Amino acid sequence: MDLLAGKAGLHHYVRWVHIIENLQAPSFLHGGELVFTTGIGQRDSRDWLLHFAEKIYESGGAGLVVNIGPYIDTVSSKVIIFCEQHGLPLFQVPWKVHIIDITYDFCHHIVENEENETSLANALRDLIFSTKALAVLRPMLERHGFFDTGTYCTAAFHLECSAGLGEEQRGMLLFRAHRLLGHLGCQYSLFYQDGRLIAVTNGLQPDQVQLFAENFASDCAARNPAVTVFAGIGSQADNCENLPVVYREALSALKMALCRHQKCLHYRNLGVYKLLLAVKDPSVLRQMYEEVLGPLERFDEKHHTDYLQTLQEYIEHNSSIQELAQLSGLHRNTVNYRIQRIKNLLNCSLTEEDKLKFLLAFYIRNLLS
Repeated sequence: MDLLAGKAGLHHYVRWVHIIENLQAPSFLHGGELVFTTGIGQRDSRDWLLHFAEKIYESGGAGLVVNIGPYIDTVSSKVIIFCEQHGLPLFQVPWKVHIIDITYDFCHHIVENEENETSLANALRDLIFSTKALAVLRPMLERHGFFDTGTYCTAAFHLECSAGLGEEQRGMLLFRAHRLLGHLGCQYSLFYQDGRLIAVTNGLQPDQVQLFAENFASDCAARNPAVTVFAGIGSQADNCENLPVVYREALSALKMALCRHQKCLHYRNLGVYKLLLAVKDPSVLRQMYEEVLGPLERFDEKHHTDYLQTLQEYIEHNSSIQELAQLSGLHRNTVNYRIQRIKNLLNCSLTEEDKLKFLLAFYIRNLLS
């Protein structure tokens, strides 16, 4: 196989290979296929190969291989220019070389690669979730470039689709992630865990992983507006042994991203939520919230008032009656009355310590909602 054009796309992730002769067939590709053609039956159309290359590119094909022989004697400059401009790898192979031999070799490598990816993902799962020692997993991890020391980062993705996510849709999203990570030239593993898509990288900084996550979300939305992606990014680990820690950080960041309806969130930006998320038993947080703000919430529900909101805005605006009156459009006396009622209902004086306790309870409420 001789490369004629599209060197910029040589990093493309190849999912499978197809032999296609029908000009309409490329529209049925899923993306990531390396397409072979002999041109049989297409001699009547002078620019058919250009249209063929255009359709493969539009369908997300990984590359095009042209079998030079009785049906295609040469590849035109128009095709070469198009593939070069769009980064679509374009190869030619002489007629004496049997396509079946090349496709068999490709398929063998693809299946072998998928088996290796599965083995790596399973080793990472064992490292993160089980008590299996790193020494046992080290040979498998090192075989894939995951050595004891490195620059390890994790990202966790929540994927939503208005029409539901089937296996084919999940596979396509996984493929999109593969293509984007493949461009970055790092060691990585992608796998689904508990319904989430997990990315573990070696060789990228957290900011680079966050950029990948944002690009992945944008790419998915552009190709299918029905798909929504939320991402949580963990901090950096300098060795494999700390991967379980940064994995949990990514899940915590993802949880807050979903709470805030924020597409991408880094663990370092969680602030006080880091402390709350470190509490493993949610019932402890719920009990604290009930003890601190439960009485006021129940009063609001029973009497159709909004004292809970008034208290939160009062704390967030530095206890300024004037600011709160302007914000709510209420008279100062009305705001003063509400604050006094809140003090009575909660049996407090709204000291700085009280306000800190209430603010923490509001954080818990956001986390549990």
